[in-house]
Amino acid sequence: MTFFLPPTQPPSAPPSTQSLVNDPLLIDQRSGRPKLPSKKMRRVIALLATKKFRDISDAAKRVGLSRETCYRAFRQPHVANYMRAQVAGRLTAGTQRASARLLELVDAKSEHVSGDCARHVLAIDGFKPPEAGNSVNVTANLTAGYTIILDRGRPLPGAMPVIDEQGGPADGG
Repeated sequence: MTFFLPPTQPPSAPPSTQSLVNDPLLIDQRSGRPKLPSKKMRRVIALLATKKFRDISDAAKRVGLSRETCYRAFRQPHVANYMRAQVAGRLTAGTQRASARLLELVDAKSEHVSGDCARHVLAIDGFKPPEAGNSVNVTANLTAGYTIILDRGRPLPGAMPVIDEQGGPADGG
């Protein structure tokens, strides 16, 4: 089964992914169809998706390719696009299973698990609890701390006015 990325990417896709979709290097010049990796490279990519083969060298050896050939192929845009499409297809299938499992866990016997899953489901839908702790945003143009003025006779250029403990301007002397 072969998956191809749609011609447009969602806005969350990185710019490098969006530029590859319209790249002329992805289209076969003779047939006008999207390029695919060789059958051996597609087999290497499939083997790397299994738990059995985590190393490119082992998967390449199993198929009959050299490690260098695989690394060189992985840098080609049409191979990278194929791998990205395979990942998107697997994630789509996994998303369905994960969402079903998450909704099952909302009714779990453990209150902790059930509460965590409920919060996660609500957060996905845009309902988030307030941040932990009390936070205050102050947009006054004041700097916290003390200012020591060494020249009491005249104000410094660009200096903030001095305020006494009652909130009014302090006297110069």
